Amino acid sequence: MSESRHNRQRRLAAITFTALLTSAVVACGSGGSAGGGDTGAADGPPQSGGSLRIGISSDAACLDPHQTGNHNVISMNRQVVDSLTDQDAETLELAPWLAESWEVNPTNTEFTFTLRDGVTFSDGTAFDSSVVKANLESIAELGPLSALGAAMVAGIQSIDTPDPRTVVVRFSEPNAQFLTATSTTTLGMLAPASLEAAPEALCNGDGLIGTGPFTVESRTPDSATVLAKREGYNWSSEFAEHTGDAYLDRIEFRIVPESSVRVGSLQSGELEIIDGTAPQDIPVLESSGFALEARANPGIPMVLFLNREKPVWQDPAVRKAVQIGINRQQLMDTLFTDLTPASKGALAATTNGFVDQSEQLAYNPDEARALLEEAGYTRNGSGLYEKNGQAVTFDVIQFYANETPTIELMQQQLAEIGIGVEIRAMSSSESDAVEAAGDWDTIYAHWTRPDPDILRVILDSTGENPYRNAPSELDALLQAQAVAPSQEERTQILGQALDFIVDDAVLIPIHDFVNVWAMTESVQGFTFDSGSRLKLYDTWLSS
Repeated sequence: MSESRHNRQRRLAAITFTALLTSAVVACGSGGSAGGGDTGAADGPPQSGGSLRIGISSDAACLDPHQTGNHNVISMNRQVVDSLTDQDAETLELAPWLAESWEVNPTNTEFTFTLRDGVTFSDGTAFDSSVVKANLESIAELGPLSALGAAMVAGIQSIDTPDPRTVVVRFSEPNAQFLTATSTTTLGMLAPASLEAAPEALCNGDGLIGTGPFTVESRTPDSATVLAKREGYNWSSEFAEHTGDAYLDRIEFRIVPESSVRVGSLQSGELEIIDGTAPQDIPVLESSGFALEARANPGIPMVLFLNREKPVWQDPAVRKAVQIGINRQQLMDTLFTDLTPASKGALAATTNGFVDQSEQLAYNPDEARALLEEAGYTRNGSGLYEKNGQAVTFDVIQFYANETPTIELMQQQLAEIGIGVEIRAMSSSESDAVEAAGDWDTIYAHWTRPDPDILRVILDSTGENPYRNAPSELDALLQAQAVAPSQEERTQILGQALDFIVDDAVLIPIHDFVNVWAMTESVQGFTFDSGSRLKLYDTWLSS
């Protein structure tokens, strides 16, 4: 999930924590810098033209950036939709994009944006302050359909448009995350015609119109999404490497669930880029001359989200036993390369405000058993702990095909300490329905966003609460960090929230989410955004 749920992130100065962490970026082969880079050794200037074919492991039910947080889908709609600001993948500094400048009052309650002149949507409609106002209001009205977006704009008191190039957004209380949020696709700008379309139509890409360098040519869910270059684009972000039209004529995202099929298609020349490169395939591809690029996603890492409405999770002894009963290092050593680190806390290491909590997460099977026995659990004939006739077992909703071995090894590890795990594998779209119905014990997923406010969006039980977290003092902490009047105070409150999340085992961190992309040497200018999604405006194909 990403900014996600798998399904469900700004030039005055960088809005950063006092101790800004350098993004943990890994690149191998002939890969490049933190934001990606030249992946081959092409001579001469960038070349225009050509179709880029990308094989990705999964799709989602919705393409609309206001409604979806799916990691792969954001890599699609980012090419179509621009944002008010842009965020550098390495420094997390903000730069102008559709807004050429902005001012923020000292209390973070008033944000004034001066918009770029001459910007149009691909249908010819002018981009102006009224469109910004309409987009923000539309996101708020989507409510549960835009869980992340609604949380980003919550508390807006008024939106004024004194002239076509000025927007003033006022909040009823401080909003520490809003400026950063304006760099995301979730708050990306759609044309007025798109805002009038039915949400389900936008999900399928019908009428999805942005100001970006590409348009949606066609979309068949779970099969392919095709983007076409837009002529006349001339308002790229300050972080872009060029101005004017994109280099590529077309981008085709093909859904190829099987890792071996994606690798074979890359090797045969049917695809130029693939995602989800399995650890066992990395040495083969690298030795064959393919370039590899990888970056850990910021936000909430791969975790087990716990449905606290289920009896199994209402006992803190069980939650804590699972948390310290998983041998994360064994998972990494057995199933992953050194590109993927074990989680060290409730936030990924590339996230602003990250705190190393690895001591609290340390593997300790003896203590896990002791916690259960002290809470009155005893072993039954099957070797599982039980209490009042109820065995300690839970199911895991798993929709990342490459992560199945991870869940299977966790299943073995927990069985050794007397806890049963049932794996329920399904597609991402199938899991959406299961999640909404509450028919699950745990969901294995991640959420991507460089700002730690993602914790409030996902875990605050008084909000959308997609994972049915239980009410606790955590709610007040997460709400307080979002409205903190100073960065120092926000950092302090966030630290308390992170401690609570791990100490109470609100969720179970496993590993930072790292998507390894493999590509042919013809791919140049490959870059990530700050959420580790693709930015293909500067990408081109060498002859």
